[in-house]
Amino acid sequence: MADHIIAARSERAVRCAASRWGLALGIGSPFTILLPLEDRLALECTAELRGMSTNALALAIVRTVVREQLIDAVLDDGEAVANDGIG
Repeated sequence: MADHIIAARSERAVRCAASRWGLALGIGSPFTILLPLEDRLALECTAELRGMSTNALALAIVRTVVREQLIDAVLDDGEAVANDGIG
């Protein structure tokens, strides 16, 4: 396989390319969530409209759901779990 050189014009361009290729940037260990293509495309479109990477949008959504204790409301599957404030 040939090496490819890509000229990055901005940090955003680097982050978008890394997101597209599934590469983690920044500190912390990567956490991968596999999504169906349809869901990934929907996230990509929304992220682009917001001017952010798909990974950043997905992280923002997950963090908001966890912090605001919205898991049961989002899933709405009848499997509500008592929250003892830990987490």
